[in-house]
Amino acid sequence: MPSSRLRVADSMTVLYRLAQAVLSSDDELEVLKLVVQAPVDLLGAHGASVITVDAGAIGPYVLAGQANMDGFTSEEFHEGLSGWVCRTGQVALSSPHEPDARESARVQARRAGDHCGHIVVLPLQGGSQVIGTLTVITEAGGEPFDEASLTWFEALANLASVVLVQRRLHAELARRAHHDDLTGLPNRSLLLDRLGQALLRLERHGGYCGVLFLDLNGFKDVNDRYGHGAGDELLREVARRLGGCLRSSDTAARFGGDEFVVMLPDVRSAEDAGQVALRISEALAGPVRVQLPGGAEPHVTVQVSVSVGLAVAPLHGLHAETLCRAADQAMYRAKRDGLTVQVAPGEAAGPA
Repeated sequence: MPSSRLRVADSMTVLYRLAQAVLSSDDELEVLKLVVQAPVDLLGAHGASVITVDAGAIGPYVLAGQANMDGFTSEEFHEGLSGWVCRTGQVALSSPHEPDARESARVQARRAGDHCGHIVVLPLQGGSQVIGTLTVITEAGGEPFDEASLTWFEALANLASVVLVQRRLHAELARRAHHDDLTGLPNRSLLLDRLGQALLRLERHGGYCGVLFLDLNGFKDVNDRYGHGAGDELLREVARRLGGCLRSSDTAARFGGDEFVVMLPDVRSAEDAGQVALRISEALAGPVRVQLPGGAEPHVTVQVSVSVGLAVAPLHGLHAETLCRAADQAMYRAKRDGLTVQVAPGEAAGPA
C-alpha cells in the first residue's frame, strides 16, 4: 500500500521545480497539472485536484490520479469539505473511519464509492478570498497524512494560489485593455480588431458587414443638469439596451463620451443593417430612470435620442478605419439634417 510519508529531499526538489515553472511558464493550466500530479507521483496518492471558485461557483478544475468528478455538481461541492473550506478558509482533514459532519450524506456516499481514504482539503487564497481548493486523497486503507506531508501540501497550495492569482490578474488586465470600464462594452481597440477579422472573412467568402456609428442627442444636457453620475448611469443603460438589440455575433463598443459603434457581420444587405439601426434608435429613445446622489429627488427620468450613421462593407470600403470614418461622417449628416439614420454616400441604400 502506498505510504503518505514524505521524503524531505524529494519534496524540496519538486517544490523548486514547480516554483521555476510558476516563474517561467505562460501556461497556468500546465503548472496546475504539475501541482496536482506531485502528490500522486511522490506519495502515491489515490487522487488530487485543484478546483477553482469564482463568486461561489465552480470554475475550471484539474485532476490527477483516480480523482473523479464525473457528474459532480456545484451543490455537492458546497455540501462537502471543499465548500466548508471555501466558507471558513481553514484546512480540512477527514478520516474514512467515521462520518464527517461537514459533509452531506450524498457526498459521503460518493467518497465511499470512489474508494477514498484520508482526505485533506486546503484553501487557495487570493488576498482575503478563497479562490479555489487543493484536495489530496489516499486510497481506502491508506495511512493518515503526517505533519511533513501536510506542510508540503500547504506549500503546493501556495504555489497554486500564485498561479490562479496570476491568471485572474492577466485576465483582468486583458479585459481592461479591451473593454470600457464604465459600460463593460468592448472599446475602440477590440472593436477594430473584430471588425478587421470580419472584413477578412468577407473578402474570402463574400457577404456584407454593417457598421453603425451612434451619437446620443441630449446627453450633455443630462450631464449639465443632473451631474456626471446621472450621465454615467444613462450610458450604462444605453449599453444594456444595445445588447438587447443585437445578435451574439454582433459587437457594440463604446468609442468614448456618448459615442458608440456597432458592428453587424454577415448581414444580408445594407437594408437589413438599416433596420437594425432603426430598432436600436427606438430602444434608446425610451425613458431612462437614473438615481441622483443626494438632493430632494432620489431619482429622475431622462430621455435622449440617437443619431446613427451607417456604412456597409464592401460597398463603402474593406478596411476597418475606412468604414468607421464613413459611418462617423454619415452620423454627423444625420445630426445636422435631423434624421435618425443616415447611410454613407455611395452605392448603398437604406432607411433615412
